[in-house]
Amino acid sequence: MLPVKRTYIPPFQWGKQMQSINSKIAPKIVRAGEGQFLELHGEVRYQLLDANDTGGSLSLARSRFQMGAGAPLHAHTREDEWFIVISGEFEFSLGAQTHCAQAGEFIFAPRHIAHSYTCLSQQGELLIGVVGAGFEEFFRHLAIQREKGVSLDPSALSAIASIFGVSFESFDSLQSPDCVPKIGKVQSVPCLEAFGDIVRVLISSDEAANRFCLAEGQTPSFFGPPPHVHDREDETFVVLAGRYEFQIGDARVQVGVGDVVFAPRSIPHTFRVVSNEPGRSLIFATPGGFDHFFAECSQLWGTDQFSPPTVAAIGAKHSLRFLPPEA
Repeated sequence: MLPVKRTYIPPFQWGKQMQSINSKIAPKIVRAGEGQFLELHGEVRYQLLDANDTGGSLSLARSRFQMGAGAPLHAHTREDEWFIVISGEFEFSLGAQTHCAQAGEFIFAPRHIAHSYTCLSQQGELLIGVVGAGFEEFFRHLAIQREKGVSLDPSALSAIASIFGVSFESFDSLQSPDCVPKIGKVQSVPCLEAFGDIVRVLISSDEAANRFCLAEGQTPSFFGPPPHVHDREDETFVVLAGRYEFQIGDARVQVGVGDVVFAPRSIPHTFRVVSNEPGRSLIFATPGGFDHFFAECSQLWGTDQFSPPTVAAIGAKHSLRFLPPEA
């Protein structure tokens, strides 16, 4: 591993460059325990982000399950799904694979791949990301029907599911998937290091047909990136450890464990860790490509070739612009 070099990022200094740049999608902060509450067949779901929040690019939910609850075998024709096991144990069926996943494991279920999952422990919790958004409306519809006391037979359920691009049968007629399912342990993923940050790319852009990338990042105390703009991707952060201060456009906010930050493309933003312990977060970028920027920087980190002009050039190649603080 290359030697660690940590560059101090001074306290935030903001100028006019931090104004929003013609973005139609607004940033959003979702605090731990917040989200739209939905309940269905042993699952309690908190919908954290949906299509309305993200312009249709992604949705994010946190779901708690009782033993035996889960999702029957189904396939999405429009969305990719990823799961991170927060607690408990789940049995996942993913194509031809069957796997018992425990806390700290992640699962990637690409579109056109039949999959299911069942909670094996007394209780379990999943963080569920979906690309692109819209499937959450199917879950909302079912939850509303449940509240009304309406019971749907299998044929009615299949008919409604098809409207949302979900199939519970006829898997042989699915298109050939353009991605391979993936199951792994977060802590077993190799580390990339640059800027003093340590990043594990859980699902790379290449593995996800460039539709998204998913990573876990660790940032030292009182450090963070300079103000910057992503012209290509939206970023979603889920805080796993420590405390951060984010600046997105004109808004500055502190967030802690369990909080979610949605930072749309084309809006200047930055963050720094403001706790004595390092910050750790899940980073969900849509579409993919941002992991390539970090991978290229990590190859130069700790060498004489690593310099601000070089980093800026790599960033420009990946639609990332750095903004100097106001003097």
